[in-house]
Amino acid sequence: MLIKYFLIVSFVFLFINNIRAVNDPYNQPNCEKIKVPACQGLLYQMTIFPNHMLHSTQDEAALEINEYVPLMRIKCHGSLQLFLCSLYFPVCTIMKKALPPCRSLCLQIKKECEPILKKFYFKWPQSMSCDLYPENNLCIRDNQTEKESAPNVSLSCPKSLQIPVSYDFKIRLSQNSVIQDCGIPCNRYYFNEPNLRKFARVWVALWSFMCVGSTLFTVLTFLIDMKRFQYPERPIIFLSACYLVVGLTYVAGFFLNDKVACAGPFTNKDSTGKTPKIVVQGTKFESCIILFMLLYFFSMASAIWWVVLTITWYLAAKCHWAHESIGRNSQYFHFAAWAIPAGKTIGILALSKVDGDPLTGVCFTGLSDPSTLRGFLIAPLCIYLLIGTGFLIAGFVSMFEIRTIIKTGGSKTDKLEKLITRIGIFSVLYVVPAVVVIACYFHESMNLYKWMQRWYLIDICRSAEYKDECKKIHDHKPINPGGNALIFSQKPEFELFMIKYLMSLIVGITSGIWIWSGKTLLSWKYFFSRLCGRLNPGDPWTRSDWLEKNNGYYQRHFVGPTANKMIIQGCDDKQAIPLQYQFPQQTQQTIGTQELQKPLLSNVPESILNAQAQNGNLLPPSQQIGDSKTQKIGFMM
Repeated sequence: MLIKYFLIVSFVFLFINNIRAVNDPYNQPNCEKIKVPACQGLLYQMTIFPNHMLHSTQDEAALEINEYVPLMRIKCHGSLQLFLCSLYFPVCTIMKKALPPCRSLCLQIKKECEPILKKFYFKWPQSMSCDLYPENNLCIRDNQTEKESAPNVSLSCPKSLQIPVSYDFKIRLSQNSVIQDCGIPCNRYYFNEPNLRKFARVWVALWSFMCVGSTLFTVLTFLIDMKRFQYPERPIIFLSACYLVVGLTYVAGFFLNDKVACAGPFTNKDSTGKTPKIVVQGTKFESCIILFMLLYFFSMASAIWWVVLTITWYLAAKCHWAHESIGRNSQYFHFAAWAIPAGKTIGILALSKVDGDPLTGVCFTGLSDPSTLRGFLIAPLCIYLLIGTGFLIAGFVSMFEIRTIIKTGGSKTDKLEKLITRIGIFSVLYVVPAVVVIACYFHESMNLYKWMQRWYLIDICRSAEYKDECKKIHDHKPINPGGNALIFSQKPEFELFMIKYLMSLIVGITSGIWIWSGKTLLSWKYFFSRLCGRLNPGDPWTRSDWLEKNNGYYQRHFVGPTANKMIIQGCDDKQAIPLQYQFPQQTQQTIGTQELQKPLLSNVPESILNAQAQNGNLLPPSQQIGDSKTQKIGFMM
């Protein structure tokens, strides 16, 4: 009886086993059909888990192998797919474990594909070290492994981004990896989010308007009273004028939106459709060239004018040059400040290295090529900054020496200390933004290729818009630190770009600090008084000219404190000084020369000279005739 039951149970067990064998061709519960497209189309269709990467499911393995799909598409080696799939989706056999790839296969793949990885700044994964795989035991090998050689690497351009050959557009992913006749969509340049692009436009426009307002006021103040601004201060005016043009260029980019920085749509190379709006490259777009020339030329000119400013300060403080002596050499300053930027601008145009900037709506250079960025922006800006800082420090040392001499003589140094403070503040307000801008450019030059690689392989090839053309990479997720997958997670920092634009404009906003004084207010009051007819018809248009015109009258009418008082236009009663004791600015600035001092000041009461010194018009009486170094810097106070 027991034997009968035993036979029945055995029969049932064998029957069920036969059914399972029909459903599972390899009679292994861990074998399953490959579902991931990256490993479909091989000579085998069944895989086994866990694999060599210790994944227990296809979903886990898919997350990593999909990171290598761009490398498969490049086809650096014909057996790359077999090698990767043997690691992540090993073939299912009658054995109860996954077969590894052969070492010879790994070495051939590494030999041909590792240089491609290095071009994109990636290393061969440690988990794929060829020493881990056998050579003589059971392993996966390709019969063609030893015969194959790597084909030429060529990255494809989605058809909807292909540009006619005549425009010479290109996407540069590394020094040697360039996609020819391919454009960058304006709406997908680094930052795809519309909110970020909108914020960038508003941010740049806000600071541009402030820059234009500040520099315009500075330039107009100079125009209504030119003789007031002599060397060494005059380069500040030209620096402000340069930033005025820079600010206006950004304002134009704001109002023009994408009309300049972007072009298109273009007809595709195969004439099957049209491209989206593409970021401008090269010199075939006149409006882009105009904005580039204005922005680059005056940006470089402003940097050189700052160098000129530090040189003139050095000549005045260290070499004791009067403003007339410095002014006689102004033609050399103008030649350097305008000719050098002009030469660099022409060089960029000759090399056709102009790029549109969709974030600001203008055109500039170095946005797509690190070499151009280093050669035409970073290098010259560093040189200008180092030269200017050197002269600035030398000038400061000389000023402190003069301050020591004046203090040793028992005279007050308040005016000189005030001047040193103003120069120091102005220098910091230029040097700090300049250093930040250079640092931003340097960071861009170091990461530009990584940003472009990520943009192409992820933002473009993974987007719904280009998935069919670029063979979308599926289900990308960043790998945790220490992971062995090839990832492209280097993304540009939006905040860095915003800081760069701010620092590029902030100097224009603060450059007017030098003219923020009571004299500026008096110049404008005199100008409006003249404009409104409150002065005599024969009076000059500027306050400095008016003072100069009446110079002879002053010298003929030093008759004492009982003389009739007259008030200069724009002064209130508290500032009223007897007209015959007020001196023209030209005389004030050369008051250190004893030939002018003696006939002019001999009959002036000391109380009047003290009042003029307190108003900043003269040196104190104790310093008017004395040490030559004190006399030399009198014009600067």
